[in-house]
Formats: sequence, C-alpha cells, structure tokens
Amino acid sequence: MDNYRLTSAERHKVVLNTNIVDMLKLAKFRTQYNQILRALLQIRHVRIEREDR
Repeated sequence: MDNYRLTSAERHKVVLNTNIVDMLKLAKFRTQYNQILRALLQIRHVRIEREDR
C-alpha cells in the first residue's frame, strides 16, 4: 500500500508540474498575442489619423 501511495503521489506531482508548464506557455503566448494586437491597433490608429487629415 505504501509503495502504491508513493507512486500515486509522484504521478500527482508530475501532473501538477506539466499543468504549471502549460500555464506558463499559455501566459507567454497570451502576452505575445496581446502585444501583436496592440501593435496592429496602433497601426490602425495611425492610418485613421492620416485619412482624417
């Protein structure tokens, strides 16, 4: 029983670690995506300003 508990605990640790890594990857992707969106919005604003003038 003790051996089984150890393996299940270890499995749980591995699952938690992979989840944290996935969350970090997602966070990194989200920040990059937000930066790209902001850049695109800034370009649009510049174009709109030029058209108005």
